Amino acid sequence: MCLNALGSAWMKIRSPLSSLVALFLSFNKLSSVDPETFRGLLSLEQLTLHTNSISHIGMETFQGLVSLKILQLDSNQIFSIHEDTFQRLVSLEQLWMHINRISAIDKETFQGLTSLKNLRLNHNQILSIDKDTFRGLHSLEELWLNGNKISVVEKETFQGLTSLQNLTLDNNQISSFHPETFRGLHALRELLLHTNRISHIDKNTFKGLNSLTKLYLYQNRIAVIEPATFADLRSLEILYLWGNQLCSIASGVFRNLHKLETLLLNGNQILNIQYEAFHSLFSLKLLDLHNNQLVDLNPNLLVNLPRYPLQLGLSQVSADPTRNKWNCLSLCWLKHEEQQGTIRWWVPPSLGTEGHPICTVGSQWNSLQCPEPGE
Repeated sequence: MCLNALGSAWMKIRSPLSSLVALFLSFNKLSSVDPETFRGLLSLEQLTLHTNSISHIGMETFQGLVSLKILQLDSNQIFSIHEDTFQRLVSLEQLWMHINRISAIDKETFQGLTSLKNLRLNHNQILSIDKDTFRGLHSLEELWLNGNKISVVEKETFQGLTSLQNLTLDNNQISSFHPETFRGLHALRELLLHTNRISHIDKNTFKGLNSLTKLYLYQNRIAVIEPATFADLRSLEILYLWGNQLCSIASGVFRNLHKLETLLLNGNQILNIQYEAFHSLFSLKLLDLHNNQLVDLNPNLLVNLPRYPLQLGLSQVSADPTRNKWNCLSLCWLKHEEQQGTIRWWVPPSLGTEGHPICTVGSQWNSLQCPEPGE
């Protein structure tokens, strides 16, 4: 059932619609919802109220909707939710409240939602989350908290979320995490922490996240990563660390990441990469080092190249002259690797001046040109 151009939802839907399964009220002008509106809809499984002008949800609004599985409240102007609003919605699996004006959530708001799998609270104005807010949500698989104003996450916040697979905390104001914040999230596959203010990561922060395949840490303020920080992430395939303040990469940082395929380190301040930093990356397909402060690239760094061609990003794409001022002699070994099929490069014939070879290296996404000596 679809209703359009409604100015309010003060209609009382009664017994003639008691067998209704889905009700779509989105893209209207609803500013409020009467507590009696949905009473009697015992078979209702999906209720869509997104893209209206609703500002408040009362405690009895959804009372009696025992079959409700999907509730969409996103893209409204909701700033407050009564702590009992969702009580007894025992069948609810998806609750979408993103793109609203919510600044605070009572710790009892989601209690009892034992069937909930997908909770979207992203793009609100949430400042903090009580450590008991998600307590008891054992079926939760996706939790979206990105695009808020969260600065602190308590260590017990995600405790008990044993089914959680995707957690988005990006685009907040978080500066650090307690080492036990993600402890016990053994099913977690995607963890998005980018675009925050993270300056330090304890080496035990990701301990036990054996199922994690994607970790986004880009656009933070990370200056140092301790060896073994990622050692438990044996399923990790994608690691984004670009746009931080890393100055060096130590041996052991990427230890045990045998399944890692994409590693982005571009846009840092890397001056030095220790000899064995990449030695355990047997599955690596893309390594991006452009826009750093590297001068030399030792071929021994990539001694354990995978069987398929590695895409290697080295170029200076920034106008900043301090970025990657390459000593071209240190890159000429790339031509041999390209001929062997181990690195994906296009390398034109070397030119020479007074016995010094000049390298010009590039591909469709990478370009590096070295001036002749004396220039």
